[in-house]
Amino acid sequence: LRIIQEAHRLFSERGLILDAALVDQEQRLLDAAFASDAEMEPLPEQPTDFVGRRREIDAITGLLRSSRLVTIHGIGGSGKTRLAIHAARTAGEPATCGFVDLAAARSNAHVESAFARGLGLPLTRLDGLDTDERVDALADAAASSSGLLVIDNCEQVVAHVRTIVSRLLARPGRLRMLATSRVPLEVTGERRYPVPQFTAAEEL
Repeated sequence: LRIIQEAHRLFSERGLILDAALVDQEQRLLDAAFASDAEMEPLPEQPTDFVGRRREIDAITGLLRSSRLVTIHGIGGSGKTRLAIHAARTAGEPATCGFVDLAAARSNAHVESAFARGLGLPLTRLDGLDTDERVDALADAAASSSGLLVIDNCEQVVAHVRTIVSRLLARPGRLRMLATSRVPLEVTGERRYPVPQFTAAEEL
């Protein structure tokens, strides 16, 4: 698996495409490696019904159909988390959605652990690895997933989130990501959705 991934990197640097048979083999190895792992961290239940914001939901789900990374960004208290959770439930089956909670993250290790839980990767898989190897392990788990990962509260640890998300996007795969942040992640391939501060009165 590592040899194939190194070939991916070398080919990509030269503007070349890896042979389709090797890409298929990589996917089979990833599927086998992560077949018995825990389920993704589920989306949190919301205490009240979600009201309005139909236009925002439609816009976000539309972006998710054409991009592997969408970032909902805006000021604190504008409802980004609830909007992202509802959009994720609308865009895919809840059972295939994972949640990365970064509200309490203050270090790279906290971020990596939150991503591992969100992806359903046992934390023991990260034991004894350095930072780069841990990010690679997260990318391997993501490459084997076809779900939707909500990454919440990115702004306070945005530098390391950017590193991890960039690595995940660099791998072939079907995993989509919906991030919330006060600022965009500024990652190649990111589609941005600035959340309106208020919902239209007629919609309410």
